Amino acid sequence: MMDPTYGLSAFGHSDKGLFRQNNEDYFAVYDDLFIVADGLGGHNAGEIASKMAVETIADKIETLRSLLLEGQDSLKNHIRYLVKETSRHIYETALKSPEQKGMGTTIASLWIQKDRCTAFHVGDSRIYRYRAGKLSLITNDHANEVSVDEDQLGEIRRRYLTQAIGTTPDCEAKVVFEDLCPQDRFIVCSDGLTDYVTTKEMELLLLKNSDAKQATHALIEAALSRGGRDNITTIVLNVSKQPEQSIDLEK
Repeated sequence: MMDPTYGLSAFGHSDKGLFRQNNEDYFAVYDDLFIVADGLGGHNAGEIASKMAVETIADKIETLRSLLLEGQDSLKNHIRYLVKETSRHIYETALKSPEQKGMGTTIASLWIQKDRCTAFHVGDSRIYRYRAGKLSLITNDHANEVSVDEDQLGEIRRRYLTQAIGTTPDCEAKVVFEDLCPQDRFIVCSDGLTDYVTTKEMELLLLKNSDAKQATHALIEAALSRGGRDNITTIVLNVSKQPEQSIDLEK
């Protein structure tokens, strides 16, 4: 359980989009841990991989709570090892079943600890921080893109992942530490959102929607209005001075 230095209000929702037959995204909202995973489209059992990744990381993160007083380098190494073990677990599970061969997932995780947060991710699911009216990307995609013009819509952008969980027995998470401030807000999301809604548009939607639930639905509706060809998953987290907590989610 987290030390309630700040109050947290969070809401998560996942939509399969307008064209996909199933939803390969998976997410979880806990007291102090917020995770989004995007099962790789075109791979077998992406929805299984994303669920496994979220649940395995959420379970394993409990073992790291005793390390929070250690230095950042030590914690970063333990998180990277945790993610590698998760990737290995999914990879070895897939080897046992032809139907699951090649399954994999991206992941973006935001872990709150007192007056700071740890963001770690693999792939192109993202985490943004909204502070003083400006939205900033705090993750860095494991991907090569043909186009990086944010004004282009998702169907004409092409992304090639350089890292994913489960497709190999090994992967390398990127880990970032950030200080928290009262009134910070965060978006944790799959690329079904970011392929269709620009950073500036997300910034404006957060400005118009102070409530976490309203903001989450506004972001997803914006992606759907642009065509929504992919699964869309979004968590919005609001940080406040008061140590009161409101956590909500929808599938």
